[in-house]
Amino acid sequence: PDHPTVTTPGAPTGKVAFEVTRSKGFEGMAMSPDKTKLYAMLEGPLVGADGAKEADAGVDYLRVLEFDIPSRQWTGKFWKYPLAAAGNAIGDFNMIDATSALVIERDSQEGTKSAACAGKAEPGCFDKPAQFKRVYKVEFSPETAGQAMRKVGYIDLMAMKDPDGKAKQGTTAGVLDFPFFTIENVVVVDPTHIVVGNDNNLPYSAGRAPQKADDNEFVLLEVGELLKAK
Repeated sequence: PDHPTVTTPGAPTGKVAFEVTRSKGFEGMAMSPDKTKLYAMLEGPLVGADGAKEADAGVDYLRVLEFDIPSRQWTGKFWKYPLAAAGNAIGDFNMIDATSALVIERDSQEGTKSAACAGKAEPGCFDKPAQFKRVYKVEFSPETAGQAMRKVGYIDLMAMKDPDGKAKQGTTAGVLDFPFFTIENVVVVDPTHIVVGNDNNLPYSAGRAPQKADDNEFVLLEVGELLKAK
């Protein structure tokens, strides 16, 4: 952990008391439609003194903390975002309305499956291509504080329909994928559309082609059914 109040011991076997692991602090922050609350979501689960991650019934979860803007104080309320798989992380978190939001949940792999290695790992293919990239719609309210957010539905960013080939790149046989390590933007445009974007970590991320720096891509998606889903 990188924090001025955390002192590391002088012996390699010594333990350090902390709850947030490196690079697993605040990642997504949503604002309530009335602009009175912020909801800050951690990128990874908190850990206990024994090193175990926070989980409910074996399912790792991320905390979402509520901040009151007028008083400039944390309210003490929080919700649990259940991860679909251990080791997943979130990329962005934005509200749809007062009680529902969109969350990008992803694995930590990159690379399109169409360029996956057939056998031995080689420079010209992806040894471990991306598998899990989704945008979830979740539901929560003041009455459910302390409980798990309800996952209403999701869209699979690895299998987006593009029958007319509108995407500038990445469409194969009418299907567009988004095989990037860090997909970090989701915004509601109108009642039926959202925009999703990636961070290319220039020059380090390579998801479209092996050993070739990615572009920053933005995709406009028609997802009216997801936005209306209850």
